[in-house]
Amino acid sequence: AHRCTLFNCTLSGNVSNRAGGGAYDSTLYNCTVTGNWAEWGCGASGTLYNCTVTGNGGGGVITLYDCWDGTYSPSTVYNSIVYNNSGGNYDTNTVLNHCLTIPLPTNGVGNIAGDPRFVNAAAGDFRLLPDSPGIDAGTNLAHVLTTDSIGLPRPLDGNNDGVARFDIGAYEHNPYRFTPSLRATTDGFVFTVRGEPGKSVRIERSRDLIHWEFAGEVPIPASGQTLVDPAAITEPFLFYRAMRMP
Repeated sequence: AHRCTLFNCTLSGNVSNRAGGGAYDSTLYNCTVTGNWAEWGCGASGTLYNCTVTGNGGGGVITLYDCWDGTYSPSTVYNSIVYNNSGGNYDTNTVLNHCLTIPLPTNGVGNIAGDPRFVNAAAGDFRLLPDSPGIDAGTNLAHVLTTDSIGLPRPLDGNNDGVARFDIGAYEHNPYRFTPSLRATTDGFVFTVRGEPGKSVRIERSRDLIHWEFAGEVPIPASGQTLVDPAAITEPFLFYRAMRMP
């Protein structure tokens, strides 16, 4: 991609014998740039919002160079993961703000250094695990983004601390959790579980937090799934947990 504006795209497997194997002089929103190679700076350059740039050869995010007049323009990156790119994750002119990368940038603010903790980078799954440092670590970009790359709303309260903040990277972490609307009725205990739409969740219950038994497996719609457990009527107390199915 050259001088393009891209939303929710994946740029992968491109090769260039010059610069910009993935995207050059472009504006990217919620994009994943991975598995590209170029002689000089193969990942992306331009302006990036909530992108994931990883696993590229020749560099991650680079400075723009105008070969006609010999001038340089630094790339600017917001709320993005720039990680594990051979040849360097970014150059010294790149401005990174609220990004997750290595080493810690000196240009920009709010950055953190470390492993982003992808679900399965080898399989191309760049969503964030529950212990990722990128969860709820970004800055508010609601004026430019309202969803992530797969349509989940931004921001979500990924770490369940009561405050919803933008995650870093192309994917907003959507934890499997129970909502506060829990109540007991004559039919049983009513609860709503939320998670990634289109996936299934396994519900288990326990009397002692040690021994767990299967309570049900249900798909998760975008609005969450409300369930009733009649077994709760005969118990003094029960504990529940929700787990995403593969």
